[in-house]
Amino acid sequence: MTAVLTRLSDAALLDTVQRGTLRYFTDFAHPVSGMARERSNDAYASYTAADTVTTGGTGFGVMALVAGAVRGFLKKET
Repeated sequence: MTAVLTRLSDAALLDTVQRGTLRYFTDFAHPVSGMARERSNDAYASYTAADTVTTGGTGFGVMALVAGAVRGFLKKET
C-alpha cells in the first residue's frame, strides 16, 4: 500500500486520507450513540473498548463528517 500512496498526486493523497478518516468514524462509531469509540481494537486496551466513547474523538469525527459532506463523500438526504 505504501508504494501506491507514494505515486499519488497531492490531491489524490488528500482524498485517500479524508475518505479513510471518514470511514473510520462511520464504520466504528458506537451503534447506539454514534459517538467515536475510544479504540477500535480491544487487543490493545486494558478495558473493554466496545462501549467506551470519547468526546474529543467524537468532535474530530463530526468535523470528518462535515468535510465529507462538503467534499461530496456523503450523500445528502432529502
